[in-house]
Amino acid sequence: MSTTDVIRNAELGDIVAMLQDQRSRRLDVAVPATDMHSEGGRIRVSGLPSDLTEDGFFDVNGLYTPTVVADEGLSIKLDIPRQYLRRLREQHIELFDANVNGWLDKNKDKSYLLRMFRDDGADNEGRGVLRALLSNRYKSIDNLEAVLAALEGIKNAGIDPFSLSFHGDLTDRRMYLRIESDQVVARAEKLLTNYRSPFGGQLGRDNPVINGGFVLTNSEVGNGRFTLTPRFTVQVCTNGMTVERDAFRATHLGAELGDGVIDWSLEVERKNNDLIIAQTTDSVRKFLDPAYVQAQVDLIEGKAEKPVQAEIIKNVSKSMGFTKDQEENILGMFIKGSDMTAGGVMQAVTAVAVNEPDGDVAAELESKALDVLELAAR
Repeated sequence: MSTTDVIRNAELGDIVAMLQDQRSRRLDVAVPATDMHSEGGRIRVSGLPSDLTEDGFFDVNGLYTPTVVADEGLSIKLDIPRQYLRRLREQHIELFDANVNGWLDKNKDKSYLLRMFRDDGADNEGRGVLRALLSNRYKSIDNLEAVLAALEGIKNAGIDPFSLSFHGDLTDRRMYLRIESDQVVARAEKLLTNYRSPFGGQLGRDNPVINGGFVLTNSEVGNGRFTLTPRFTVQVCTNGMTVERDAFRATHLGAELGDGVIDWSLEVERKNNDLIIAQTTDSVRKFLDPAYVQAQVDLIEGKAEKPVQAEIIKNVSKSMGFTKDQEENILGMFIKGSDMTAGGVMQAVTAVAVNEPDGDVAAELESKALDVLELAAR
């Protein structure tokens, strides 16, 4: 189950428009376990006052359809094994309800934060989508505010936003905004001399350039911290890799929330924004420094030249926990790339990420690229 608000490789304007729409439908409530009940796989909320929206009062009480992320939250908070709960949803919804309701009763002294989207077009009982069930100490960092604050941080760092390109993904779990500079580049002859783009056949030796940049990642549903991570893009093929060891991360943890509809205060948003602006300013100055980018590329090139055989793909895939399909796709990209080196293995992984339709999976592949290089170079 999904919120359907999922986009991949979208332009900044499209991402902002979707985030604005999501914010207009956002509904956060802190609910005692005694006011929650599972019916037909949906979660009924009761005992709460109406919420005042721009369109008038909205009756918060009713049924909300959980996403996969929300089911995972039920599993964690109620200590129900995830695979078991997933199986019940697929095969025995009555037993799903019985398990959830039984453990809600066992936890009746607790309250949870429910993050939801209102749906005015839902049926008589339905009120929208339950996108996450979290601790009532969860601190929200809003995706839209994160983007706007990051843009302010970029300007504070003395970088013209119009000199950057922006594209990103929005999934049920996270937002990814990738920022790339065509003015901050590094030469990578050793890495790219023998490489051929698996997409168009262009030769790396004809364009041995890597662009500097970074990726902003945030989750509103408890699937990771607000993060700024350096990211490099290979011009000849648009493959991207992230440098996880240099990432900045901020945890979503705050004071306990009182029961009822949550109206995140302007003071909370201001503090979040100040943090994001300050950290983006510092991170941009570091990540978009040509000397930093070239130094990182030099480190990569120091390991990338080691010759390897195609059989290494199986060993690397097993060590990194890649699926069988991913292993086969990586092997295909490795062969198309025509670069029988450790660097070619890394490029094959990031090339698979380019074509991956799931934004979360693509980001995970990019985050593992340098670890793959390490393994292949051994």
